[in-house]
Amino acid sequence: MSGLRATRIATVGLAAVIGGTVGAASMTAATAVTVPLDADFGIVLPGATAQSSKDVTVPKASFVAQAEWLDVSGAGVWDADLCSVSRCTPLEMLAGASIPAGDYRVVIEVTMPMDASAGAHTAARGHISLMESIELPLTDDSGLAATGGTLPWFAALAGAAAVGGGAALVLRRRRPREEKTR
Repeated sequence: MSGLRATRIATVGLAAVIGGTVGAASMTAATAVTVPLDADFGIVLPGATAQSSKDVTVPKASFVAQAEWLDVSGAGVWDADLCSVSRCTPLEMLAGASIPAGDYRVVIEVTMPMDASAGAHTAARGHISLMESIELPLTDDSGLAATGGTLPWFAALAGAAAVGGGAALVLRRRRPREEKTR
């Protein structure tokens, strides 16, 4: 009798693991897109400004997880903007911003101070990290939706409970009075 009980427990446990795996796999995590900020202007003379731009398409509504310069060389003052058709947002104000799907332009600019030494190489490298927004009913007071990165555990637990509970009901031991009524 104890061997049959152990088999039932193992079967319910296996069903729970399978349900948890299926539940977690059914939730897709938010995807990340990195927009590089790379500019190499070579030698920029004192008092001069150099600029470059790059078109970027954001395929799905996203929010900016991070926006920063990683490496800057030269004495210039660097600026980067993410521009839509109607407005530009400076790099330092992007973190946490919501970005609707669409076409954008990244504009990178450096201005050399008048007292900069002529002949210095001017380059910078950075990035803007976008995370896809997933509209879910779980929001905070500001209306920001939770992303898929935190919900697979919830889906795994729900799947494990559902499949494990169903297996437990199927495998449960019948009571003597239930056997008499059949």
